[in-house]
Amino acid sequence: MPHSFFEATNTSNANASTIADAPSFLDDSIIFDTICPTLDTLHKILPQIPKECKKLPIYKELYADFITPIMAIALLKSRSQNSFLLESMQDRKQWGRYSFLGFEPSAHISYSNGVVRLESNEQKLLDLARFGKKVSKHHAQSNTIEFQANPKEILREVLKLYKSPNLAQYGIENIPSFSGGLVGYFAYEYIGLIEEKLDFAKTQKSMINFTSHAKERNPTQTKDIEFMLFDSLIIFDNLAQKLLLLTNIDLDKNKNPTDSLKNAYIQGIKKLESIEEILCQNLSSSSTKEKISKEQSLSQNPQTSQQTTQSNQTAQDKIPTPPPCTIASSLPNAFAKSLQGFRLDSPLKSHYDKAEFCAIVDKAKHYIKEGDIFQVVLSNPLHAKASGSLFDVYRVLRTSNPSPYMFYLTSSDLEIAGASPETLLKLQNGTIYTYPLAGSRPRGSTPIQDENLAKELLSDEKELSEHNMLVDLGRNDIGRVAKVGSVKVEQYQNIVRYSHIMHISSRVSGILRDDKDAFNALDSIFPAGTLSGAPKIRACEIIHELEGINRGIYGGAIGYLDFSGNMDMCIGIRLVVKQGDEVSVRSGAGIVYDSDGEKEFIETQNKAKAVINALQIASQNAPKRHKTKDEQIKNLSQ
Repeated sequence: MPHSFFEATNTSNANASTIADAPSFLDDSIIFDTICPTLDTLHKILPQIPKECKKLPIYKELYADFITPIMAIALLKSRSQNSFLLESMQDRKQWGRYSFLGFEPSAHISYSNGVVRLESNEQKLLDLARFGKKVSKHHAQSNTIEFQANPKEILREVLKLYKSPNLAQYGIENIPSFSGGLVGYFAYEYIGLIEEKLDFAKTQKSMINFTSHAKERNPTQTKDIEFMLFDSLIIFDNLAQKLLLLTNIDLDKNKNPTDSLKNAYIQGIKKLESIEEILCQNLSSSSTKEKISKEQSLSQNPQTSQQTTQSNQTAQDKIPTPPPCTIASSLPNAFAKSLQGFRLDSPLKSHYDKAEFCAIVDKAKHYIKEGDIFQVVLSNPLHAKASGSLFDVYRVLRTSNPSPYMFYLTSSDLEIAGASPETLLKLQNGTIYTYPLAGSRPRGSTPIQDENLAKELLSDEKELSEHNMLVDLGRNDIGRVAKVGSVKVEQYQNIVRYSHIMHISSRVSGILRDDKDAFNALDSIFPAGTLSGAPKIRACEIIHELEGINRGIYGGAIGYLDFSGNMDMCIGIRLVVKQGDEVSVRSGAGIVYDSDGEKEFIETQNKAKAVINALQIASQNAPKRHKTKDEQIKNLSQ
């Protein structure tokens, strides 16, 4: 079973009240007015904490039985263009223990074309430009600086400034699995920072028409790396129905430790109170409560909207789709605008039609027959013009295709919504995990047909060969950074099912060497073999040649790196990206020596089906959009 952002726990029988029935959010009698860990507890463990640790997480508990993660991210999105929501579901039955939200990050860090761009109000973060070779731009008004540097070293330095101990080692067990860190993505083109021969942008700079060529290969100018730094979080404990407001306080052991910790603790409480106030301001009005109560049944966890007689459902497990968001009508105008309904303004169009894709498959098979590679994964992007926000698309996707990794990320020029089934890499307390996922069949229309398709998949020599190749690749990748003798293959060849498709899955694990960190672990396995091929480097060269345009976030990694040295990254698949007025969806198929081009084309369509359906449903249910004044004038002039 693929891992997920957060450990799963069965909450299918949890009772959730509506906003209308719940006590006032401002009623102190229902607030667990307790800060965890207590100041006394932190004082006791302070002497044991390493000097290099700079932060400690603390949190406050509130009842959360009348607000959902969807409502919360909708409210927070109006305050900050840079925000995120991470959720998880296992087996369409178990909701992940935690849902994590962040807004107003302490820093926004990106990298493209050899330049790191760092935006922050924290001078200690802006000072990281000293690690760069050349400062190209410094925007004092926007607190933004651009400089040439290795982005991995900058991210490492950021995490050093916020390093936090693993409090479980000191007997504090109730800290959520993610308590602050970097949230964002490594695009597929990040491979150029791992293998110099795969830095195609650097190679192409010698071309006379490099600028036009680069724009042609990367029309949306997607960044190679983009992360936001969050030292405060809003966390939903879906098992306990609690809302945790978390922040990281300063830890300075160079000063008087007792007084320093007490002062930092007080400042942390003030920060938690300010986060609480933000939520209170949006939830205290009766009109907002009345509107949100009507939305409650739509934005609950997917399992709460299903019928209890799941055993009588077909294997497809149809789940009701939420209508367009109406929460915005009760909120400020600026917020309502930020949640305008999504609309497809043109049909989704494949970059390659069937004949063109088959021709590319034939070229790939030629390389296989020549002995260059054993397997390669070729993808086919779809594009369309669109308006509005992906917020409703995510709402549809999380209910129609719940997955181990569900994410909604938004910044000033980018939105990402996705439900990935596949772990790229998880690093937890020194152990590395990856879950090769290869071989697929569509879901059956009945339980019997579904089971027959699963048996057929496990007896398909081509699919098993592809899967075993990727398991071996995973073992080799992890073995590059793991302690000798620690690499294991577990949960071998299990069937995992999603809304429209099933896969074969295995788990590979190993213990990280003492001289390696999360970035070394990522570099050892990036990009996923399931999205590249074998041998990996040659497969990536062939992908660059045959696909013709950059992959961007597709085939990359999305997730977080935390302040304690842990990492959880899913593979960038089953997602939609919106930049400007264009949305893009991409899916691929594994090509081996006996692949059939038409079947592989159909496989790419099957893999994209869940996201395409979400786009179409959200668009069909979007409120009618009135033409702008400029559009009306343009129509009159035609």
